[in-house]
Amino acid sequence: MPGERRSWKIFLLDISKQIVTSGFAHFLNLVLSIYLQKLTKSGNGCVWYFMNSTLDMFFATAMSYGMFKLIDWFAVKNNIEVLKQGVYVDEKVDLIDNTQSKKPEDNVNYRIWVL
Repeated sequence: MPGERRSWKIFLLDISKQIVTSGFAHFLNLVLSIYLQKLTKSGNGCVWYFMNSTLDMFFATAMSYGMFKLIDWFAVKNNIEVLKQGVYVDEKVDLIDNTQSKKPEDNVNYRIWVL
């Protein structure tokens, strides 16, 4: 939503998820590139890593984006708070109105971040 501002705590939860998944993708691409080099006995690990990363960047990102939009649409349509993007609380808290006494960053459920 334009002009929406998240707290630093919520922002760090969002960005830390990106860092963890990027690290996992990097590790997986390293292992896969070594395996493909040994399996095909051609190219080198750097070429295979570049190919894996490129495919991951285009196809997996498009697929992930599509799945994300579908899940977010489903969550909004059925009012399932814990499936909405950037929501780490399991009770009703307005994410935009910061004037209320209960703020999202005060009620973070870290189990939701892990899932």
